[in-house]
Amino acid sequence: MAIITMTVTIPACRHHEGLYARTVKILDSCPICGKRRGDVVSGLSYDGSRRLAVDMWQNPCGHLDRYSDVRDEARNNGLNSHE
Repeated sequence: MAIITMTVTIPACRHHEGLYARTVKILDSCPICGKRRGDVVSGLSYDGSRRLAVDMWQNPCGHLDRYSDVRDEARNNGLNSHE
């Protein structure tokens, strides 16, 4: 079976200051139940003082993908280079 991925732009860190984004590859499936993740749409992330244009999605299964979890997934899934 082929691995299906998606490419998303997310905050590179919790306090992104409106500047720090990273584009990463993640699996197209929910890490909790394995069902397909939601469609990607453009949105804004607020770090408390500044906003950053990022990708967002809502999983049809109802499981929430927190950016901190997505950063961990991208760091450990072997699909992204480590700079």
